[in-house]
Amino acid sequence: MGDLLLNKELLTSHEDSEVRILAQAQTHTVLATLSSERKRSVLIFLYRTNLLLASEPIITLERANLSAVNLQGANLRGAHLADAELSKEQLGTAWSLKGATMPDGSVHD
Repeated sequence: MGDLLLNKELLTSHEDSEVRILAQAQTHTVLATLSSERKRSVLIFLYRTNLLLASEPIITLERANLSAVNLQGANLRGAHLADAELSKEQLGTAWSLKGATMPDGSVHD
């Protein structure tokens, strides 16, 4: 992912570009193989690199299985979480979800 960010201009890429498709595929592939704590680290990385912003997400977590992820203290402000597998209890432990697109498609206040 670092190479895609630094050398392939992922942040300024177009919606249907090859680099975005690759980044999306890599994200979903790696999330399926990780423990819940490592998934949390990936989410924090994606958020901090502005890849999850709901206004124009570069990486979406649609249909991503995040059911065991510990979100306690995670700042997912503005993240695009539509259709992600997350419980209300998990979401309740996040530090911020302001402006995030929630799993049901609504936007968090």
